[in-house]
Order: sequence, then C-alpha cells, then structure tokens
Amino acid sequence: MRISVVIPMYGKEEYTRKCIDKVIENSGYNYMTVPIEQFYGRPEIDIYVVDDGSPEPFKTDGNYKWCSIRHDKNMGFTAATNTGILRALDIQCYNAPKYILCLNNDTEPEPNFLKELVDVMEADTTIGIAGSVRRHPLKEGEPIELCGSDLIRGYQYFTEEAKLPEDPIPCNWFPICSGLLRVDMIREIGLLDKRMRNHCSDTDYCFRAKFAGWKVMLVPKSIVLHHLSVTTSANNVLVDDDQRIMLEKLAGLDQAKLMSAMPLDGEAKTWGKLEFSVYTK
Repeated sequence: MRISVVIPMYGKEEYTRKCIDKVIENSGYNYMTVPIEQFYGRPEIDIYVVDDGSPEPFKTDGNYKWCSIRHDKNMGFTAATNTGILRALDIQCYNAPKYILCLNNDTEPEPNFLKELVDVMEADTTIGIAGSVRRHPLKEGEPIELCGSDLIRGYQYFTEEAKLPEDPIPCNWFPICSGLLRVDMIREIGLLDKRMRNHCSDTDYCFRAKFAGWKVMLVPKSIVLHHLSVTTSANNVLVDDDQRIMLEKLAGLDQAKLMSAMPLDGEAKTWGKLEFSVYTK
C-alpha cells in the first residue's frame, strides 16, 4: 500500500522542513527501528512539497523520501494542493497510492498520527475522509479543535485533551489541515474547488464527499499541532471572496437534501458523553 503526502507551502521554509521531519518521525511506520522481515505490510510513503511560487524557491536537499514541485506564480493554497494530488495520482504502476494525506506546512504531526488515520480508513471502506484533531500553540490548557458544526454561523467544536473520546467522530466538516483522502473517493468526486483560493475549499470538499455517500470522520487519536495561518498570513490573503463562492454553492443546493444530509444547527453541544465548548470562527 502506498500513501502520498501533499504539503503545499508559500514561504516560511523552516515550518515546511519541520513538518517533513515530523511526518517521517511520527507517521507510526518507523522503518528504521524494525527488522527487515517486518517491513512487509507497511505502507510506502511519498511526500510531495508544492512550492506555490514562494519569493525564495524551496530548496531540495536530495532526500529520497520527498520531492518538490514548484508553481511559477502564486496560485493559492487550493490549487497547490490539487497540483500535489495530481502528481501523486500520476503514478502509472501497480503500486499507485491508495490514500493521499493533505497536510498544512505549518503543522507538526504528533506520534502515530498517520497510522491512526489509516487504521480507521482500513476498518471501514465507506469512509472517504479521515481527519486529525488540531492542537493550537497557545497557553497550556487551551482546548483542542475538533470539527465544524454550523457552517453558516461558523460554529466549531472544541474540547480539552483529557476529554477526547477513543472512537472516531462522524461529522459534517473539518478544516483539512491533516486529512487522509481515499483515492477511490477522489476519482469519484474530483479535486478541490480552486475558485476558493485559500479558504473554504476543504469544507466544500467534505460536503461533496458526504453528498456522494462517503463518510467524513474525525479521529481523536490522530493529533497535529497547528501554528495557524502561517502560509496565508505570509501570502496576505482574505477569506471574504472564498466565503462568497461557498455560499453561492450552498444557495444552489436542494435545501431539503442539504438539511437532511447535514443539519446545520450548531446549538447542540454534545456528542454521546462528550461535551463541547462552541466557538465562532
């Protein structure tokens, strides 16, 4: 099994290099510490860094574990992610990727983050997207971001790490700063909508997956530290235009289908025995 990791970036090279190191170190598949006879069954992992026209080109160092792709001009986070996905899917051999991990360059994956996602996807072939929870680099005790509830009002669920459940959480959407995509799903629903340059395209993608019958699951055992908006702040972009496109797409949907597939009420603050705090984006 092959897994391709796509990391778009714009400037802030130091974050990207740390992200790559953490992927290799914390994937949960450590090839350096196991006997050769135990390699069988472990996935092959490719890493594609997509330099989205950074002022200073991202420098490759000859590391065989990853490669770099560069846009001649800045095209936005979504287009850069799509470029990486297309490159990964271009493998024309028996060992094409089964999954593609989309990962923000300002994340630091924590131990076993990838294996936890893969195990959930392997256990249920109807899951199209499995995502990590996000730890924020704030003061100790700040909550962990889980997933989105109410799209229009921007409600998202947070909880304390000590309250994280063991089991995956089905949800409507989450920011795909660390999201494992099933290639079979990608071939069915296509790429991210590049009209939303830097925001909302991941939310839209979760919606499209659910409308096509795929499950969207959050995996609390998979955690990434997210430094928040490092790339977009370097790129000086605004969210308003992307939000307008998202709302236009929602307005065109059959409302009965939308509400039955994805109830947008953000007032509920529980999932099973788990209680949430609700914040507005």
